[in-house]
Amino acid sequence: MSNRQTRKPILVSGSHRSGSTWLGRMIDLSDEIGYIHEPFNPTSGITGELFNKWFIYICEENEGPYKKAIGDYLNYQYPFTRKIREAKTWRDYARPFRDFSKFSWYRLNEKRPLMKDPISIFSAEWLHETFNMDMIILIRHPAAFVGSIKKVEWRSGMGNYLKQPLLMRDYLKPFEPELKRQAEEKQDYIEEAVLLWNMIHSVILKYQATHDDWFFIRHEDLSKDPIEKFEEIYNYVNLDYTPKIRQKIKEFSTENESASKLKRNSESNVWSWKRRLTPEEIKRVREGTKEIASHFYSEEDW
Repeated sequence: MSNRQTRKPILVSGSHRSGSTWLGRMIDLSDEIGYIHEPFNPTSGITGELFNKWFIYICEENEGPYKKAIGDYLNYQYPFTRKIREAKTWRDYARPFRDFSKFSWYRLNEKRPLMKDPISIFSAEWLHETFNMDMIILIRHPAAFVGSIKKVEWRSGMGNYLKQPLLMRDYLKPFEPELKRQAEEKQDYIEEAVLLWNMIHSVILKYQATHDDWFFIRHEDLSKDPIEKFEEIYNYVNLDYTPKIRQKIKEFSTENESASKLKRNSESNVWSWKRRLTPEEIKRVREGTKEIASHFYSEEDW
């Protein structure tokens, strides 16, 4: 399959803590792919000067400073000088040399860009329309999401969303009172993660209603049947699903223990939230997300 004919970019996004790195890397098994990791990430993405908030929202009204930066990334034009200028640690200095070499290799070999970035979820529609991307959107069970947040003790910072008036206007207005309350009064991981899950998946629900050409998949379905589901994904993005790739995906989806973060027993991972959350916490998550979760999950999924 010719790269010249198939360089349409791919976006893997959706809920973070939903296996997006696993999914992205399994697509990256294709020799046609150039893997781009989280340009929207304020700590390691394109630039902390421009992407200075988590979950930046881009639309036509504010695209000016972002359009060229993302376009350059998708064309493998790495901002080496800027990344060196922003470096604060030895690791920060090492990363630009590694990524510059990688991007140069991708460009030289006309690799097809695959952008793995759950942090871009609120900007997914703009990315699709601006760069004509194939869209793969991950959905994850609310209890699994909250359990994962609890495990890594990840805080979102609810004031971050309130500082984005366009995002509040277009997507998050219904959540404004709760966002203000949580921004003023620090909540525990459960309550904060429930609100974040609701915000992200309310937007995914809107995407589903308006984009039947996007590929939506629940993390649980991918985990239970990775061999067949990845074949569907490869077909969607017009990549060859070779026997070699099929075998590699099997290896990366059935490991019980491994030093690799990518290797996992994907099916057993579906129910890990039952170990991470107490019965009372599960009850809180179920009650707090039921209005939106009912569009994605049935009673049997609890």
